[in-house]
Amino acid sequence: MQTDVPIVTIERMIEDVPLFLDNYKGGVLAAQELLLASGCKSPLLFGNRIISNQLPASLRYKGFQDACARNGSPCSEYYIDAEDLFGKNLGEDVYKALKQFPETDGIFATSDVLAARIMNTLNDADEADTFGRIPVIGFDGVDISTYCEISTIAQPIRQMGALAVQILIQRINGQIVPERSILPVSLIRRKTSGPNFKSIGIKYAIYVKQKNRMILDIDLKIDVFFLCPLRDETDFPVM
Repeated sequence: MQTDVPIVTIERMIEDVPLFLDNYKGGVLAAQELLLASGCKSPLLFGNRIISNQLPASLRYKGFQDACARNGSPCSEYYIDAEDLFGKNLGEDVYKALKQFPETDGIFATSDVLAARIMNTLNDADEADTFGRIPVIGFDGVDISTYCEISTIAQPIRQMGALAVQILIQRINGQIVPERSILPVSLIRRKTSGPNFKSIGIKYAIYVKQKNRMILDIDLKIDVFFLCPLRDETDFPVM
């Protein structure tokens, strides 16, 4: 990209000054959480197919695969379409993946949105006895992981935004800036992984946006929904 306008890119491998996450380390942390902390032996990598070499997110896949290999644990892989970020047919895909890899005892979802929808499928009332005891960890550290108490590899989102603005201002002022910056990620352990993982027995509510409130125990015909654990019926996420 040739331009006289200063540019800072976030999580894109294009020219100018890129700002990255340590995606590889994030994949390693996810593997360690499933293999070492949660006791998994046959984890599944579940994510969107990477089709562009401009997306460093592929390194989180690589980090997970390498860590599993070093641990001597087989890592199965199941990919959905690259553009299907919300998992249009995710319930069906989860069942296909678990049928294809029945030995799966832990899942690394490469985004928190996918992780939340996977947990929804795993905790379906008709399937909980079969699939409900599988630890799940996501990636991103966005709000849905907090609401649904999903373990995740968190991005330093505020730090990333602040650094991008700082570097852009420095470039505008003609100052020298690093050729690239890599920010650390961190593990946030919640209810879906770790040595105390129990899965079944958590009370869930349907998480939908309807008139800015939670809907509990109502059968709704909607396209996308999540199940979020509640401590009591008044414990609703702020929407």
